[in-house]
Order: sequence, then C-alpha cells, then structure tokens
Amino acid sequence: MKRLFLLSLLLLFNSCSSCKKNDFSKIIDFRMSYKTPCSDCTKIIFNKKKLYVSGITLLDKSHIAKAWKKKNIFGSYDIFLDLTKKGGQILQRATRDNIGKRMAVFINGDIIMAPTIMEEIKWGKVTITGVKTERKVDNILHQLKVK
Repeated sequence: MKRLFLLSLLLLFNSCSSCKKNDFSKIIDFRMSYKTPCSDCTKIIFNKKKLYVSGITLLDKSHIAKAWKKKNIFGSYDIFLDLTKKGGQILQRATRDNIGKRMAVFINGDIIMAPTIMEEIKWGKVTITGVKTERKVDNILHQLKVK
C-alpha cells in the first residue's frame, strides 16, 4: 500500500539545488501538480481533470539507482525504482513537506499518474503503475539503463 503512495512523491521546495526547469521530454520526470494555476505551471488534462504541473523537475533519471519490472495482481506490469541516496533525500523532503498534494509522474513526456501524497516516504523506493503494456515497460527500463 505504501508503495502506491511513493508515486505521489516529490514536491517543490525552495532550497532544492538539484531541481531543474525544463520541458516534458525526459525519460522519467517527477513534478508537483496543483488544482489551481501557478506562475511556472503548465495546464494539462489527466483523467478528465485539469492539473497545473510545475515547470520544475524534482526527480529524473539521474536519481535512479536501480529499476525493474514485476507483474501485478491485475496481470499488467509495474516499474519499481530504487533511488540514489540524493534522490531518496529529495523524495523524503518533498513528501514530508507536501502531504495532501499531488505529484505528477511523466514517462517520455506523457503523464502516467498523479497520486496524492499521503505520508512522508523515507526509504527511497518508488512504484510506477499505469504503463499500458509490457513492451512499453521494457522500453522504459531500456531507456533508463540503470543496473
């Protein structure tokens, strides 16, 4: 259950030295999302709802130490990520400071989930659900090229 909240991670905090402004073209990209517009946000529609996604990347490929797939109880595949020490620290602070807010997770520029942060995540592990096919999961894992 806690792993589902992991995707709802990372939030914007002012002293993040590793945060980067950019487009949505990264292989994997975690950003804060809000219900109302903000100065650096882009409006997107996800599950028929408007979200305003921050222009600041909190976690990306450089924060991933290990990635693998596993079949879930519904027969589709989830992606599991172990973050680097720095990535885990960013995730912990973001989740601690933003409980009740949403985090958008993008893969190859497409939003795949935007869960609500329910609790502080201390262990630096993330589970990504919502990738439609095993082939897409394999493609993402190949692009991440982590051990």
